[in-house]
Amino acid sequence: MYKRITVAHNESPEASRALTSAIRLARMLGAEQRAVTILESPPAYTAFAGAADPSLTLIINSDRMQTYERFAVRGPPGRTVRRSRI
Repeated sequence: MYKRITVAHNESPEASRALTSAIRLARMLGAEQRAVTILESPPAYTAFAGAADPSLTLIINSDRMQTYERFAVRGPPGRTVRRSRI
């Protein structure tokens, strides 16, 4: 029926549920599944944390990157997974 399923993700609980549903659907149908997300700068209020302790900015950014890295899943042998950065 469907060959490709694309789902958007923005770190919200609703987007996480949509991603889980898309993964299940893709598995049931044997379809290719892609997630689209945009990594934005942290909110402006995190600058206040950085003013109090400069290492907090690095920790916040590191935690956010680790969250996005969890989405990078290796496909089966012979299949490539592409990551795009704009």
